[in-house]
Amino acid sequence: MLCLVCKNEMDPNAAKCPRCGFPVIHVPDGDEAGRQAALEMAEQYRGEFWADWEILLEVRTNHLREGGLDVDRDHVKLADWRELEPGKILWYQESFARVSGTAVVLKCMVRRADETPRVISCTLAVPDTDTFWQVGVVGTETGFRLALGNPASFTQSKEITLL
Repeated sequence: MLCLVCKNEMDPNAAKCPRCGFPVIHVPDGDEAGRQAALEMAEQYRGEFWADWEILLEVRTNHLREGGLDVDRDHVKLADWRELEPGKILWYQESFARVSGTAVVLKCMVRRADETPRVISCTLAVPDTDTFWQVGVVGTETGFRLALGNPASFTQSKEITLL
């Protein structure tokens, strides 16, 4: 049996999903109205569950100074999870210079309300483009993927689950 909210495989005798906490709803076969009501409840729960999540990107800026190089770190907000549509990339407006190599490591943070942020590192293949890069985020059922490149040519990370 799959959870209606997070699609986690779970025991049909469980009272609620061990991953997201949504109650198990048993709908008799053929009860279309009951199935639709359960799906609507799941959609409402999903919206409330994800409402507080933010996805932030770590951006480093290098400053040349006499005798060395200073690196500033900042975290910019990529998106609130509720802004994301599954399969659609939400691109961060700022562009970044390309780097050489075959892979790039992006660091992001996810946080929910007042909880301690979780830092995540993702390795993405270098996109096939000669222009500046952007970073984007794509919603999934239980989290998101990062995208690197531009709308015409990009690569994506593996799914990052928020559960």
